[in-house]
Amino acid sequence: MRKIILELEPGKISRFFPEDYFEKIEYGEAKAILRVDFEKGVKIVIADIKMKEGFTLKDLSLPEGSAILDVLKEENNKYTCLVKVIYKKKLMKIFKLFNFDVIYTIPAFVSEEKIVFSFISDNDNLKKLLK
Repeated sequence: MRKIILELEPGKISRFFPEDYFEKIEYGEAKAILRVDFEKGVKIVIADIKMKEGFTLKDLSLPEGSAILDVLKEENNKYTCLVKVIYKKKLMKIFKLFNFDVIYTIPAFVSEEKIVFSFISDNDNLKKLLK
């Protein structure tokens, strides 16, 4: 088993976020991935959400299908939250293309400058994922 960390420029992926998302948020970072169920299209994570100066979590418009279930901690404009993501059917079709044994893990990070995803799997599956 190997771990791969992909760092991407937000460009094409940023279309999944509300237009003013990066004007209000400094970053979002998964601290723990509690559940990923691609059959049901659900992901539940504990995430830190750091808001830019002058904004609070109440000002943030989340991507479609995302919801903050609970705020676990708040400190210096950084919120530790229990977050649920329900993926659209269109996005689920894309995920099913990667229907092999991959474990989604941390680091997982999103900001205006970069997006980071991490996976654990065997070499053959990781090669398929990167093609």
